[in-house]
Amino acid sequence: MLSVNGEIDAASLPILQAAADGVLDSGSDVLWLDLSGTTFMDPAGISFLVQTVRRAHDCDQQLAIVLPEGNVRRVLRFAGLEPELPLHDHHAAAGASTVNGRCR
Repeated sequence: MLSVNGEIDAASLPILQAAADGVLDSGSDVLWLDLSGTTFMDPAGISFLVQTVRRAHDCDQQLAIVLPEGNVRRVLRFAGLEPELPLHDHHAAAGASTVNGRCR
């Protein structure tokens, strides 16, 4: 599970991107992204989430984003992305199932 505390913006994104890529490249069936401690997300962070969902899908991997109600979740809702992202209020609610297959 990758946990993010604080802000996701253009400055912090390279570290998060590298960590997410590492999990996806490892062949893990599920990438858990815990954003419950995230206080701010700029457009670069939003783009990262959309791209990571697409990459996981293309690789037959599951992505579960833990993001309780708050400012960041409202931003995603207002952007119209809430239905497109695998958002869950807490880890237990995600209940992600494993998916067989690897990115080729």
